[in-house]
Amino acid sequence: MALAIGVSRLVIQAHSLSEVVSGLALGYLISTSFLLMQFSRHTHIRFLTNGQIVA
Repeated sequence: MALAIGVSRLVIQAHSLSEVVSGLALGYLISTSFLLMQFSRHTHIRFLTNGQIVA
């Protein structure tokens, strides 16, 4: 979903490519960090595969 929004922002020239890529990278890092913190706290979350994390 975030990628589709990023592409749409490029199409309407609201953001540059570097802004979209940095936004996607920042969102990925923050969400992955949150999931890893939950795992380290032994919060009951189901096991995530590498494919799910990438998606």
